[in-house]
Amino acid sequence: MTIPTPSELAARLSGPREEPTIRMLVLQVQTDFPHIVRSIERIDISLLPSVKQWIEVEGSVSVAQWVGRGTTSAALASLWGASRQLAPPNLLSALIKEQQLSTRGDGIGAYLRSSRGSYVNSLLAARRAVSAALVQNVYTVPFHMPVVLARAANLAREYLQELIGIEPGSDAGLTWSVENRHAAERDFGKVVVIAARFSTVEVGHLETAQGYLRAAAERSFDISAASYHLEASLELYRKGSDKNVLTDIASWINTQDVPDNDWGTWHLNVAEVWLNLIEHAETERARQQFLAIARKSLARLKDIDLELTFEVRFRMLAAIAEFLTERSSLLNDLTLRGMKLPFALRVTNTDMPPILFQAADALVGALSPAANRGQYAYRDSLADLLSRLARHDKRGAERAPRLREAIRLRNPVAQKDALAGMRSRLAQAQDYLLLARIESAVDLRRRGIDILIEQHLSDSGAPSPLVLLATEIEEHGALPNVLAVPSINVDLLRAVRTGNSEAILRMAAKCALASPELRRRGLGGRGGVVTVDDYSGVSGQTFILKDMSLESQQRDLSRARALSIDIRDAELEARFGVVEHLMSEHIDGHESGVEHVISVRRYLSGRTLRAVLAEQTGSPARVLKSCVEFLAFIHANEAKRMKPRHGRRDIKTKELGRWLRAITPNGEASFAKWWSLVESMPALPRRDAHSLNWLVDGDARILAVDLETVGSRPAMYELAQLIDDSPIYAPDDWSGRNELHSLYVRALENLGMDVDYEMSRKAYQASTAARAVSLLTDPTGTNSLRLHGFKLLKELSASSEFADVAAWADDIAVAWSVKAGLSDPTRYNSISPADKMRISKAMAFHLRHDADAFVVRGGWMYAEDLAEKLKASGHRVTPSQLLVVAGAMGEKRFELDGLEIRALYGHSVDMRIDYGEAKAPKQLYHATTSDRLASIFEARAGLRSMSRVYVHLSDNPEAAIQAGARRGAPVQLLRVDPKGASGLVFAGANTWLATAVKSTGLSVMTVVEQVALEAED
Repeated sequence: MTIPTPSELAARLSGPREEPTIRMLVLQVQTDFPHIVRSIERIDISLLPSVKQWIEVEGSVSVAQWVGRGTTSAALASLWGASRQLAPPNLLSALIKEQQLSTRGDGIGAYLRSSRGSYVNSLLAARRAVSAALVQNVYTVPFHMPVVLARAANLAREYLQELIGIEPGSDAGLTWSVENRHAAERDFGKVVVIAARFSTVEVGHLETAQGYLRAAAERSFDISAASYHLEASLELYRKGSDKNVLTDIASWINTQDVPDNDWGTWHLNVAEVWLNLIEHAETERARQQFLAIARKSLARLKDIDLELTFEVRFRMLAAIAEFLTERSSLLNDLTLRGMKLPFALRVTNTDMPPILFQAADALVGALSPAANRGQYAYRDSLADLLSRLARHDKRGAERAPRLREAIRLRNPVAQKDALAGMRSRLAQAQDYLLLARIESAVDLRRRGIDILIEQHLSDSGAPSPLVLLATEIEEHGALPNVLAVPSINVDLLRAVRTGNSEAILRMAAKCALASPELRRRGLGGRGGVVTVDDYSGVSGQTFILKDMSLESQQRDLSRARALSIDIRDAELEARFGVVEHLMSEHIDGHESGVEHVISVRRYLSGRTLRAVLAEQTGSPARVLKSCVEFLAFIHANEAKRMKPRHGRRDIKTKELGRWLRAITPNGEASFAKWWSLVESMPALPRRDAHSLNWLVDGDARILAVDLETVGSRPAMYELAQLIDDSPIYAPDDWSGRNELHSLYVRALENLGMDVDYEMSRKAYQASTAARAVSLLTDPTGTNSLRLHGFKLLKELSASSEFADVAAWADDIAVAWSVKAGLSDPTRYNSISPADKMRISKAMAFHLRHDADAFVVRGGWMYAEDLAEKLKASGHRVTPSQLLVVAGAMGEKRFELDGLEIRALYGHSVDMRIDYGEAKAPKQLYHATTSDRLASIFEARAGLRSMSRVYVHLSDNPEAAIQAGARRGAPVQLLRVDPKGASGLVFAGANTWLATAVKSTGLSVMTVVEQVALEAED
């Protein structure tokens, strides 16, 4: 029988049908591809126009087949071949095609193979199409939408990163050339730089972008890449203030032969490099030389056309350079760090260098002529600058005139329309409200509030207008005579008229739960907690969202209310506070089976204590001392109410006792010795005082967050947690720690607690040792944190004046050295990571693949026999070393039983291991190289064990990617349906084993899905 081609089969299956309407297609996309709809809407791409554009290119019938549930794999394979000959797709169509190819690889792959197509290269082509559409979109998003622009650039970066990993000419990249990869690298560099203009970008991404852009510039004398390279270097300098970044880029600049009348943004960035270098010049002569070079670069721009935003930047930098030329004395203390013009002007909650305010008149003068002609970019930047200046100079006579001028510029000017967009309108409202306070003008206040209500009505899902409105009402009272608008929410109108700011904030919080306007980020890595904050700084508002049980939330609210009363009664509201709870959203069907809610809380314009301390140099600032006093205030006041008993059991079972069991076989005795060092201390209610549980607002006020914890701890334990869970002092800096200890004890005593000072010093040192053990055993910790914990123990063992504290710390340091695979307990790195990896790999080979190994029951092998095997193959090892490496914390591949070792999985020789039973999760993952997708999907072979006994799966996507990447090639992440996995068993840690997985139980995860998965994690 002749197998029909995909196109023939598609024609038979399709047949005549009624042409679908646009409305039908939009509903179909919304129903079947909701995550794609969310993704495009988050980067300001509307669904309806996208569907219309897709229909114009491919026709409604074709679009209906792509999005329809009943379309066969054969039809989709045929459509794919035909659509590749058409015009470049829009983003919606590209994402849906990638989704269909990825999800239905089992069927589409087989039909592509029958027509001599390639599933692997089709998937690559689909991702190239998505990438191209994303990059194009980045360049079309206007600068006045910074959150959207940053989000679009970051998504484009993820796709480009996938493409860059493909090896040109390989089986997975037959249609992928070196030139293609170079283009992807160049685009990667550019979108990272664009994202950095408006958001926080990881240093690693910036460094990679910098490398790609320099290579692109040097490869083909690429004007655009060279300029972006300079901008990436400037952003890296802003991140770390490392002058070496500037000197390196300055040296590179000097090697480039650049025409005087070309490369506009190049000259602009060169000027900013040399202006920043002034701060690091060692002599007056050098400072003057650097300024002269910057001025020379700026002079070249006078006759070059620049994109308007960069023209504004040029005018501002030129004004600063001229101002410095006239006031050369300012060069001695000049710093431009933090000045990212004009982008940073709109972020009002960031610090700007003094020169911005010193040169205010020059900057205003540089922007005013074009602004008064109605030029939008100039008006926007000048209005932002004037608002910033008015807020900085809180008592100056120029405040009101500057605000009036900012307001005028946002209104129609020189027959040009008013500045539009949410950010501009909200900034206008803020300026009206501030001017109203300065001039005591009720009519101006009403105008500001009218704008906020108008913006809420125009976009009812946006939180910022409501936040600003609530803040105004909260701080300055009700507006009884505000006019009713036909479409205004009755509850909102009532809240404004009666001054109920809390009701308005609850409305804003509800919007924040779903709004794409605000960016979401983890609150310092804390589990289950994210913040949703206003990137532009217009509202200066952050919402804290936390998934928590209803019981935990009720406990949190009760403690927060009591603590707020304590603070008010002590008249400490100017120093301390509690994050305000706004509302809760019930979660249906939570996986824990316990009733859960999303708790929504807020704080204004602040950061975690850890983030604040990370920016400090030298000894910690007043903010840490204030936090120590707040901790004592909480402990003393709650101890009076709760009268807690010692929490020995909780610390033994949930904290230190558990950590010690991971390090030493004598964990029980070690904990008893430690408890004897702290048991004389009074018991205090558990606060969980690490530096992520405190927020610092714009007025340096300390706010307590997360008061849901239960139980108690001995005094001094949480002081140690606050100071050393995220290292603040060097391990040997006990003068700094002792100062905070004394402050804490005095604060407790002033609040009526009786504390033996000498015993408290001993308990504090013992508690610091306990927190060091936490750092050593935290599975999410970094090597630098583990090193800090180890050095703390060594410092205490060497210098503590309490012999029993020193002895305990020394015992644990020695136990850790052995457990971590270190042969010399006096040094942290006596065995290099490379040596440990070498030994581990050699062990794994013989335990997994050596049929002649002296293996006994269930894969076990005596350490002496294994050492002999390794020695015979050229490795210098001892049995004790093998036992240490196999038992090291974090080593999941091996298991120990006395003097025997076995590999838990990865065998090519059947060891007949009995695995424990476990309920499979709803979804598993497997990562494989791109070239294997052909056999998996085209040949419908699925996943087979090949040379191994089992197929290895993971319940964690990141772990699956790490395992798959060991071969050194880029991998594709597959979603695995456990129902399609034969003989599924649990091997421990994140690893599951199956004898085979059917292709029907597999699908490739799209990049959008992986990004969403990371956000959920």
